[in-house]
Amino acid sequence: AGLVRLPERWSAPSLPVGGEAFMGLGVPEGPALGAVMARFRAIWIAAGFPLDRQAVERLMREAMGRDD
Repeated sequence: AGLVRLPERWSAPSLPVGGEAFMGLGVPEGPALGAVMARFRAIWIAAGFPLDRQAVERLMREAMGRDD
């Protein structure tokens, strides 16, 4: 019964970065930014919502198509 009620008790964490962080890395405002943000959100969720800086930075690069 506890799992049935989980959605009532749990809320997803907020994204650890916003669009301004990606714009600071050269992503232009507009559709490109929206696409990168959507990729980041999906990658971040799949990774288990990490919040540590190194993991977030790695996921940001991945969302931007960079592996440097």
